[in-house]
Amino acid sequence: MDSKAQSILKVLVSSLLFGTAGFWLVPSQLKGAVAGSIAGAAVATGYVSQDRRLKHLAAKQKDLLESIQSLQAPLYGQVSAIQDKETLRRLHELETFSKEYSTKVSELEDSVHPQSGRAKLTQNEINRIRKKLKELEDRLKTGDPSQTDSEPSVFEQFEARLKKLEARSKVILSDAKKENHEANKPQEAVDELESEDISIGEASQQVIEWFIKRNIEVESYYEPDPTVDEMLDGLSIYLGDNYTVLNKFHKRLRNTVGRRLNFNLGNYDSRERRIHNQFLKKLKTSSYLSRGRLIKKTDAPDLIIADLHNRADIQGFLDGGWFERFVYYKIIELFDSKGVDYQYLRNPKITYPDEQSTSTELDLFFLMNGKPLLIECKSGANYDEGIGKFSNHRKRLAIDASYAVFVVLDIDDSEAYIRARKWDIIVANQIQLLEKIKQIAAVETADVNPEKFSREDQDELNYDDIDSDEKQGTLLLTNDYSSLEDFFKKNNLNRAPEHRSKVFDELVELMNENTKETTFNELSKTIRDQLKETHGLGRNKVVEILNCLRYSNLFRNSKNKPERNTSQPIASIESKHNSMLERKCMEFYAEKILQLYDPDFFDEVDNVQEFERLTHGKVPPLYRIQHLKDR
Repeated sequence: MDSKAQSILKVLVSSLLFGTAGFWLVPSQLKGAVAGSIAGAAVATGYVSQDRRLKHLAAKQKDLLESIQSLQAPLYGQVSAIQDKETLRRLHELETFSKEYSTKVSELEDSVHPQSGRAKLTQNEINRIRKKLKELEDRLKTGDPSQTDSEPSVFEQFEARLKKLEARSKVILSDAKKENHEANKPQEAVDELESEDISIGEASQQVIEWFIKRNIEVESYYEPDPTVDEMLDGLSIYLGDNYTVLNKFHKRLRNTVGRRLNFNLGNYDSRERRIHNQFLKKLKTSSYLSRGRLIKKTDAPDLIIADLHNRADIQGFLDGGWFERFVYYKIIELFDSKGVDYQYLRNPKITYPDEQSTSTELDLFFLMNGKPLLIECKSGANYDEGIGKFSNHRKRLAIDASYAVFVVLDIDDSEAYIRARKWDIIVANQIQLLEKIKQIAAVETADVNPEKFSREDQDELNYDDIDSDEKQGTLLLTNDYSSLEDFFKKNNLNRAPEHRSKVFDELVELMNENTKETTFNELSKTIRDQLKETHGLGRNKVVEILNCLRYSNLFRNSKNKPERNTSQPIASIESKHNSMLERKCMEFYAEKILQLYDPDFFDEVDNVQEFERLTHGKVPPLYRIQHLKDR
């Protein structure tokens, strides 16, 4: 037996055992392959801060290590087969990778201890670990000279037995998570932001696993920053919702970053000037402007003077970053209103198995009821090169053509049609987008969770009702409103103000009586059944009222987190007081008016009176109106 080869192989085995032991210490969604398993654990390590959980898992580690140690003998038994120099060279390389891997595992182990003072590994560091592990796994599969076609190699046997141990570890880790969850419930209630991050990570993991099954590596993806996102999302949504008014101003802005802009408002009416002024205020709040003023003159048209900071992030946002945020928000809003079960990644950077040296960034990737949906967003005129690449990715990912949507800002209908035919994908502008996604979502919802209507339901749903049901949660992107009443009607808002308090009464009674979780869809149907005969309320009117509460995050799941998905279980409601439910409903209506109708609507006393007449409620106080404006 070659002593040098035996020594190298011992280092390799020891490194693998040490790395595997580190893996058992880190709770996470586990992956099917060895490399994927440890990488998934590395991602989750960043969120672990409980010594108690580590001790619990360490106690379980002993049994697993004993099982792993039994794998050493077959490996050592193969040393006699290692003769040639090429095999020794491979083992040297494996030794190098193993040592680097052991060092990284040590860093991971240290990072879970708060007292160590070490910073969490970044996403890029974790991705580098993942790539090294993939190389190590590939070399393990090709480094055994005794492999034959008829008999699996010792390395494959080793991998197969590791997978069996993974199955055992899942049970242990699941028990540990449950125990840790019960022990830390008070802390979770206090630290909602951290819990929300963990929830997002778990959802992202399902998408990552989809790619892993296809041997595609996810190097990185966009991880939300609540402080920054809230500001930029609000700016993006306002621009998108009012783009027919703001499009010329936006184009001038994107072409004058770092310089002064003078924009004449002479061709706009009073309402359109208010929309421009409100957008200007939001730009200033976002620290994108060093100066921004609306100058009103009696003898000349109003004028906007704006000085934009010369920053790359501002240019990137105006060039297309805002549009991608707007599309993402609208799709999420639509999915929530339809009760679609979905997970997603924003800006995932992926590497195909045959292109290890290069990576590709996608815009939005969803799993919608388990089926992949790919979205690409383009806000510039030069998109032909991008559409070809997008079509290629659609094919390589084996995504159905009707689930690949290329969104181009303001693209003409005829251009969209021609390009859709040429590239065998869906091409749409921002206004067509929601209708296209609705068609896909309706098919998926019908396939996965068909809703059976009774004859009474069929009689109730006339053409207008069906149309309005399709528009629930998706407001019209138009400015053609003759009055507030017209705005409410066209957007299917405030449909039964005289019965709102009765719906709240029924809702509170149901939540008090229910001993098990229910869904938004079940709640709305039950309340409709209760009020149909006595008050003549159809389900669409009940849903419209309850949507105010859903979009205000009043419905909560078993983890006390907001639940907007209409098909997911609801465990509780944040408040059972009618006054609070009424206030949230009025704030919801007020916010939509500020976003889509008139940003200064409540500045006029007559408008306030009209709002209260139509809603049968009270306008929110001034400080809440200002908060809704800023948001």
